[in-house]
Amino acid sequence: MKNLFKLTKKKIIGALAVLAICVPAVTIFALSDLHPVLDSQDLYKIANRTNSATWGTSATADPGQTLSFLVHIHNNVLETTANNIRVQAVISSGEVTSYTSTAHVQADNASPISGTTSYTFSSPATLEYIPGSTVLYNHFNQVEKNLPDGITTGGVNLGLNLQGCWEYEKWVIFQAKVVAEPVNPTLYFCSTESGCSSTQNYKTTESCSTAVGKPCYTSDSSCKATAGTYCPIPNPTLYFCSTESGCSSTQNYKTTESCSTAVGKPCYTSDSSCKATAGTYCPLPPRKHNLEVIKFNDENDNGTLDTGEPYLAGWSFKVTGDKFERTITTDVNGKATIDDLLAGDYKVSELLKDGWTCTTGLNKNVTIKDSDERLIYGNHKESKKYTIEGKKFEDLNGNSSKDENETWLADWKIKLTGNGLTVEYLTDTNGRVVFRDLNAGTYTLTEEMQAGWKNVTPMAQTVTIPNEKSIDGYVQFGNQKIPQPQEIVAPITYLPVTGPVEMLAGTLATIGIGSAGFMYRKSRTKKHSKYKKF
Repeated sequence: MKNLFKLTKKKIIGALAVLAICVPAVTIFALSDLHPVLDSQDLYKIANRTNSATWGTSATADPGQTLSFLVHIHNNVLETTANNIRVQAVISSGEVTSYTSTAHVQADNASPISGTTSYTFSSPATLEYIPGSTVLYNHFNQVEKNLPDGITTGGVNLGLNLQGCWEYEKWVIFQAKVVAEPVNPTLYFCSTESGCSSTQNYKTTESCSTAVGKPCYTSDSSCKATAGTYCPIPNPTLYFCSTESGCSSTQNYKTTESCSTAVGKPCYTSDSSCKATAGTYCPLPPRKHNLEVIKFNDENDNGTLDTGEPYLAGWSFKVTGDKFERTITTDVNGKATIDDLLAGDYKVSELLKDGWTCTTGLNKNVTIKDSDERLIYGNHKESKKYTIEGKKFEDLNGNSSKDENETWLADWKIKLTGNGLTVEYLTDTNGRVVFRDLNAGTYTLTEEMQAGWKNVTPMAQTVTIPNEKSIDGYVQFGNQKIPQPQEIVAPITYLPVTGPVEMLAGTLATIGIGSAGFMYRKSRTKKHSKYKKF
């Protein structure tokens, strides 16, 4: 689509010319005098998308091709804002060979503007708007958003206010498909036999004089042609046949053989039991339609196809309906298409892949009527989760490794931090804590020290998951009890109390002056004690 936005040399020169005079008007007028002016230059363009034609004011197309329409939106006046921008494009509503389409741009506070472009078809055809094709682009050729359908009917509101000058200009692009109508030949007219109404009659390629008594190509098997009455026919060059007993008219299809040679032969019907016999019209097969499935990587998991989100190839979808079942797979552009669906109700089911979640619903119902349909499916890739295990043991010999005779320690608190996460657990009877459902990244495990113990391994240890050795992480903590010193007290031997001084001290102690007695005794005491040293 980018090549559709390449500006011509004339466009660039024109833009520069307008920009040269698009100077701040406050040098001449007060700001209150300024009003937005919508730019009508190069307002409306057209291109044949099928043959990659460039943008112009007119285009030619064949039935089956697609036309793209571009509406340019620009506010000419600096320091003003055009509020509430709306866009409408009027295209032909019926069968035409040429048509002049008109685009209208409006704002709440600016005069409306219009532009025209024209298209010509190689044969009579209708132009049908393609649902979901209206897109808003910015000055940098970037998609800003998909717009709702309705630009060719009541118009669409862009949902924005437009500031003045080129950097804020926008483009609205939508697409329409050229669809051919059946071409009727020059045909003659015939009357019907008794009991046949005019609405049951069809044209015959024979003149009335030779068509008398022959089938007038009607779905009413009792209706034969006689001279004088009009009998319409939907398509030329094909003959028509009645069916054998038990075959309804809706099961019949045209045959390229005349009725005289088609007797007893298949009348091109999906019902294998239905054979052709002379006399009755076999109607055209019903029109077939396209169903397009789009698959994208919903990276932000919001259920919407956003700008920059990639399409997904190799995804399969099962399409089921009345007597219909088919599996389709997306291509490198994330598209899968069925181009031969009859009108009816269908169910489209995504075949989900491991490691992904569907953000738009696995199953969708769609009704095919008079136009093609498109379904969009988004999927988000699940993040892989990891586990880190921590273990706690008593390191009796202090060698930082768990030996066979060393036991695991329960009820020790270990905390995990990292990637915005903080969580802590107590070790179980096997000295184990497990942190699950972790995203890839680097984490730190820290043990909480208990009284009477010391760490032999680092108290805080870092682990990255996944790593070159393991998908998940593993950390061990070793701790050792701190030995406590014990005081050994020897018996205390006191000297005998024999003199008057000693007698007095003993008496004082007896009557309550304990401190004096104690101090005296301590001065006379021989104390023998030893302390164990470490």
